Amino acid sequence: MPVSGKSRVRLHSIGEPAVIGGITVQHGDMIIGDATGIVAIPQAALSDVTTRAEALHALDGKIESALRNGKTLGEAVKLTGYV
Repeated sequence: MPVSGKSRVRLHSIGEPAVIGGITVQHGDMIIGDATGIVAIPQAALSDVTTRAEALHALDGKIESALRNGKTLGEAVKLTGYV
């Protein structure tokens, strides 16, 4: 359960690099998290990462469609060229 930081947080700077968990995060980087973890994507890599993520998402959709149409996971993987 998150705890409020109202009385414990102090502002040191805005727009400066920050080290979080040993990773330096720069202004403009994208931070994405879910129940399985957190990832920091450098601003310079956002376009490439977005393109790759969209391609993987489309591939996942094709695999899901093949599974819904009765294919086994092995068949779906071969059909889509996943591996």
